[in-house]
Amino acid sequence: MRCIAVPYLTAQHAPQFATADLLLRGGRPEFTARAAYDWLVRSAR
Repeated sequence: MRCIAVPYLTAQHAPQFATADLLLRGGRPEFTARAAYDWLVRSAR
């Protein structure tokens, strides 16, 4: 299973976030559905 982590508070990252396959350190402003989809497609190869 793939894991995408989008921390709510960008200044405070729990160590568990580092284990995500894709970590959007900038939080919600950094997330786009297109970026997530593109990453999923690339990681499935």
